[in-house]
Amino acid sequence: MKKVEEKFEELRNKFPHLDKFAEKKDMQKNIIALFSPELFEKYKLPDHSYLNEFNDPNALIEKISDLSTSIYLGSSKEKFKEDFNTIYIPKIGKSKVYTSILDLKITEQNYIKVIIDPTKSYAEFLASFLNSDLGLTIRFNCMKGYIPKLNKTAIGNMHVLIPSLNQQKKILDFLLNVNKKKNDLANVSNRLDELKTKLISKPSSIIEVSKEFADIAKEVEPSKKILKKSFREWIDTIPFPLAVILREYLSLKVGDGHKFRVLLKFFEATAAFFCTIYFGAYKESSKEFEEIKKKLKKDENLNFKHLTFGIWDQTFAIFGKYTRTLLSEDRKTCEKIFCDEDLLLPTILSDKRLVNIINEARRIRNQEDAHGSYVDLERAKRLNNELYELVQSFREVIGDLWARNELVQLESSEAYSENDYLHDLSSLMGSHTIFRRISKRMEHCIYKENLYLINSMHTKPIKLEKFLQISSPPKKLKNACYFYNKINSQGKVHFISYHYPNSIEGNFSEQLLTLVDDIT
Repeated sequence: MKKVEEKFEELRNKFPHLDKFAEKKDMQKNIIALFSPELFEKYKLPDHSYLNEFNDPNALIEKISDLSTSIYLGSSKEKFKEDFNTIYIPKIGKSKVYTSILDLKITEQNYIKVIIDPTKSYAEFLASFLNSDLGLTIRFNCMKGYIPKLNKTAIGNMHVLIPSLNQQKKILDFLLNVNKKKNDLANVSNRLDELKTKLISKPSSIIEVSKEFADIAKEVEPSKKILKKSFREWIDTIPFPLAVILREYLSLKVGDGHKFRVLLKFFEATAAFFCTIYFGAYKESSKEFEEIKKKLKKDENLNFKHLTFGIWDQTFAIFGKYTRTLLSEDRKTCEKIFCDEDLLLPTILSDKRLVNIINEARRIRNQEDAHGSYVDLERAKRLNNELYELVQSFREVIGDLWARNELVQLESSEAYSENDYLHDLSSLMGSHTIFRRISKRMEHCIYKENLYLINSMHTKPIKLEKFLQISSPPKKLKNACYFYNKINSQGKVHFISYHYPNSIEGNFSEQLLTLVDDIT
């Protein structure tokens, strides 16, 4: 009772009129309960900050309650009936919105059924919208309760972006054609794999296999112009430390013997960048970081006072193996470390295919470039083709990771409360050296001079370790990227650039020196 009275006194100091409502001591408990985190989460106002993302002048912003004729909560006692033009929205989590009972992946009681007025929207369009990255953000922001979930009121008040019915029909037809083309290409890919298997198991079939391959290639080979445009557009969706290297690659002429060396730099920078993310994420969990440090120290080949491609590659592999184990044995801890409820970031970073791609690039560097003989133009062309194929494999494994995660640096910030900040950020995405400015409202305080990885679900940002710096070079470029390389003979931290021909002595030397000593 003493603790309750102390809490009440604390509240009374903040709210002088509480005495009028708490003449009896048992009412103190009720008033204090109103300020519990559980009830605050239950009755808090919905977060409509996502409305700032609606920037299409040709579409209307509508509430789902204005688009629907009925909304039903799923129940264990009564099954849903199949209705025309209907969507089924999961109450919790981020699983898909469906348009048919037959497609539901979890029990019906975990869904909210919404019958859509066919004069206002197609159910298929609304489901596609709510399954997009923006749709997932909207669903997450509208969840309420200590265990966040959607209810009928939250669904009804949810805002969505709705174009005209005619425009929706065009969009749905386009999505259908895209999916059909993807299926066709998947069938072609499967057939090409079958041809490879056939040739290996029956070498005498080479003439037959070659003829079929030539026929397939004629039908599906895209123009070089389309391939280059697709590659250039992809570059502008990935983080600046990697994109700026590939921009240099595209600037070189076809047949330039230096091209393959730029791709080697890309893979070395990729290993360094991903390790920088890993270090930043794991450093937030003292227990797991201690385990990582033990594994790094145990490897006698790892000397963090003088880094090489091989050291970054091996470090990346160690992080990957540890993360895969954590994903299978303790997903909750993994969610906390990577600030990612979907676990997309740790799943992709630790993917064995990605580890193998980086390792293969290092093998090519060691055997063909660093320790090999003179590389003539013919051999340089072959190496460029091999490495370019690795880049395409890398792109396939990464998928839409960078649509969900963004590298940023703070420029200025306004605090509205202890857990409410408006941050003005530089978005360090794409290959341009002048960065785009964006504003983000967050619950978390972040600081200048640090680099952060933020995701589209507004969870806690990951502060990257100091192995990476964005600085202004002596001339020409607005910004350049520098990676930690070694501690020089004067005991200072030395950084190199993979896209600009100079090095710097980095800031934050003491912090970095402490970490290097910690893991070496």
